[in-house]
Amino acid sequence: MDSGDLINTLLPYSMKKVVFFQKNHRIRKRTEFSRYNPNDQKQTGKIKDNMQIDDKWRLNRKKNDFARSCPGLLNSLAEAKGKTVEKVIPLTKQGDSVILFEGGFFLIGSFGPVMPPEILEGLNLLREFIEPVYPDFYRELDRMSAEDRELSRLAKLENILGAIRNNAKNLPELKDALRKALLDLESGTVDPQCQTSPPKPSEFSGDPGKQKK
Repeated sequence: MDSGDLINTLLPYSMKKVVFFQKNHRIRKRTEFSRYNPNDQKQTGKIKDNMQIDDKWRLNRKKNDFARSCPGLLNSLAEAKGKTVEKVIPLTKQGDSVILFEGGFFLIGSFGPVMPPEILEGLNLLREFIEPVYPDFYRELDRMSAEDRELSRLAKLENILGAIRNNAKNLPELKDALRKALLDLESGTVDPQCQTSPPKPSEFSGDPGKQKK
């Protein structure tokens, strides 16, 4: 059975999982909004976080579907019959590789179903070779990737704000500590980057079998 047949065999099961998730997700969302109180800051933050997660999930699904629609992507070895192999590049997943054929066609070689991460990695590895063939495709993929990064950034912001809201009542010192931290950042008295302690010198040097005197 080739990878294309295996994908078709597993598709009904995977689609059931998606439908089950969507159905339960909608029920959970309706329950959250039905209990929504605009004066409840903790719940407001939770709903905003869920909205960010929803947007990112929808965009990731759209990007994955778009990656599968690349005109040069071949779904089986049968479709590659008669085409000349130009490059074979290993993927991160052990045993998988992306095979570039003449004319900008490519195939993800995998022992199992070909998943979106492997397709996206393959598209990235082949970019310098096939982007001139599919410039519009890569332009749209870049746009989606930029939007995905922005949603990740906003989701991180909401997570930080949510943590502040949830802990402000139990930690009365938090507000003053935040004000001080922001003032220090604005004045430049602290480095905005995370500070890490220097690594401790190893008690071994040279031959790992000999202890340092």
